[in-house]
Amino acid sequence: MHSTLLLSLLLVLFHLADATKFPTRKPTAAPTFLPTAEPTTREPTAEPTTLAPTRKPTRKPTAKGHGMPLNVEIVASGLGFPSSFAFTPDGRMLVTSLAGNIVWSVKPNVNQTLVEKQPFYQFPPGTFPPVEGAGPLGIAVDPDYKTTKLVFVFLAMANSGNTTHVQIVSLKDVDGAGTDANVIFTSNSYSNFETGGMLKFGPDRMLWLTIGHQLGTPEDLANVQDWSSHTGKIIRLKKDGTPAPGNPHPLGIYAKGVRNSFAGAFDPKSKPQNFWVGEPGPDCNDEINLVTKGANFGWGIHATCNVTKAKPAPWNTNQDGTKISLPKAFFTIDPPKWGTDRPPTPTGMVVCNKCKLPTYEGRLFVGTFHAGRILTFKFLGKKRTGLAAPEISYVNYIPIIGVDRSPDGAIYFCDAAGFIKRLVIDK
Repeated sequence: MHSTLLLSLLLVLFHLADATKFPTRKPTAAPTFLPTAEPTTREPTAEPTTLAPTRKPTRKPTAKGHGMPLNVEIVASGLGFPSSFAFTPDGRMLVTSLAGNIVWSVKPNVNQTLVEKQPFYQFPPGTFPPVEGAGPLGIAVDPDYKTTKLVFVFLAMANSGNTTHVQIVSLKDVDGAGTDANVIFTSNSYSNFETGGMLKFGPDRMLWLTIGHQLGTPEDLANVQDWSSHTGKIIRLKKDGTPAPGNPHPLGIYAKGVRNSFAGAFDPKSKPQNFWVGEPGPDCNDEINLVTKGANFGWGIHATCNVTKAKPAPWNTNQDGTKISLPKAFFTIDPPKWGTDRPPTPTGMVVCNKCKLPTYEGRLFVGTFHAGRILTFKFLGKKRTGLAAPEISYVNYIPIIGVDRSPDGAIYFCDAAGFIKRLVIDK
């Protein structure tokens, strides 16, 4: 399955020693762990890094109808293998990196040609053993950050048997450094890999996350349809890690039938705000799903890439359980279109809301891993619950991982070469 390629690449980029469970600790006045370990790629430094060039050429979009083509400005480099990022209200970017298992703090200068990069939090040696997909995968900043100074990190942990589970850890920002590491949530499911990794705050001020199917045995896949297991679920929590009120099922579970989602975005232009997730498929049927309360997206033990008259795409990968919610968009293998012999693999999403790209206002931006593309979608219907066919709006060539919007409205993405790039209208 093609998302295994992503996880294998992650494994190549980091190798830490002894397997140790990340400890659950109460907040203290001093950091729970001191940043004594250096990242594997380069030493932390507060000195500005000169970046040149600040712009990179792009191929023109291959589809029509989206207005002006996009280009990028590079605003950070040398971040190893960034897996996600989030913004503080003052515009700092907090970036999780699987190379060195570190959270970086990045503050671009006004002219965007220099960046200041400092370690925000270094996970101690032994926190993550060398198991595929283990490490810090997602990050979210408390919507009440100005008061609480809290940041939350999604961790794919491993047990002594080299099986993974998920923990959510809160960090307190004290003078620009993460302290008081506190585990607020631990999943009740354990398996091999493909643990998901999306972490977002919603407009309800609750913490939303995706936990993947944790591919392993047939029993693991059966857990995707089991409401008592965190495997293959969309989870909704309060900031203390307890289940949020209004969930349709206990244990914080909001929806089920998820395969291995990395991407998620709320649409501020819909009322109430719709929640969308991107779903990497196996060797077929990558998906964009609209999340509804109690939804079942149909992933499970009967999923297959074989297509029949009875089970055409996307039913072939969405046929487990009852009352199945089919994707609003899905992608199959199309080498001429994607430039790869695999589906594109959505790994980052955001809605353009006053995003400094006026011809794209209101569109859904999706970053893809295997295709290294930025896809943009028009929403359909008054309630914005449908999606038009995607347009290829930017070709990065390098796999794209996270996509997000800054407080000033600009849209950024990170890629597998350790860059942070800002999307701009091509001139």
